[in-house]
Amino acid sequence: MKKIVISILLRIIAFPAFSQEILTLEKCKELALKNNAQSQNAELSVEIAKQQKKEAFTKYFPSVSGVAMGFVFDKPLMSAEVETGYPAPNDKAQVDIIKNTLVGGFMATQPIFAGGQIVNGNRLAKAGVEAGKLQKQMTENEVLLATERYFWQIVSLKEKMKTIENSETMLNRILSDVKVAVEAGLTIRNDLLRVELEQNRLASGKLKAENGLQILKMALAQHIGVSSDAFDIQLPELTNITLLPVNQAQSLQNRPEYKLLETSVDIARLQRNMEIGKHLPSIAIGAGYNWVKMDLGRQTEPNKN
Repeated sequence: MKKIVISILLRIIAFPAFSQEILTLEKCKELALKNNAQSQNAELSVEIAKQQKKEAFTKYFPSVSGVAMGFVFDKPLMSAEVETGYPAPNDKAQVDIIKNTLVGGFMATQPIFAGGQIVNGNRLAKAGVEAGKLQKQMTENEVLLATERYFWQIVSLKEKMKTIENSETMLNRILSDVKVAVEAGLTIRNDLLRVELEQNRLASGKLKAENGLQILKMALAQHIGVSSDAFDIQLPELTNITLLPVNQAQSLQNRPEYKLLETSVDIARLQRNMEIGKHLPSIAIGAGYNWVKMDLGRQTEPNKN
């Protein structure tokens, strides 16, 4: 019975460890790009710029506007007496004028020249999309860099923990040997105290490393959008890194920061042209149709004078 209970307890204790997902560096990067709030905001900014580009393109087409109004009066707005052509006393009649009115119309306008605002506006919207994509690329690079930083810091602390554990094993053996030497009178007790002091320092360093490891795991978990208790990292195989030749001048031009600065210059130039276009005359053609429906009222009985 005791063996069964112990087996069950061991299974319960070991279960959380087996339920953890082991993540590689590439998997952490993938999760970061998918779940990180900065990456999602950058994607939304690009989508906003695309919608603004579509809106700017509609300026090439005619704009159509319409209006409709209606008036209903409980009493005639105007009344008048008219000649009936009959002999007195039926020579006049009272007529109610404008009791109900319905007005409607529409107009279509096609711009011909707007000082270059439409063309420059579309170019500006296109540049905005390009700037949004570059900003997104920069954000993704920052997210990936932060992911690698967290990952390798965790790897560093894990390796440090291994070193501390090996040092603990070595100090335990030394402590055992020193105790035997002290008991045999081969060394003084101060040597034993030095070993114990070194053990305390090592235990303090181990505690700091464990706390730092826990904090880094929580930071990485928040960064990639997972629970800190639901994953652990897979230590990669460290190999010699081969440095590749880099053309400094060309690499600078390929940086998204450099391209974004160039795009910002184009955007500023287009914005200046837009402001100039606002002070130029605009030409457009238009066509419209309006209609009015009026209820002229009713004729009352002739006046009896």
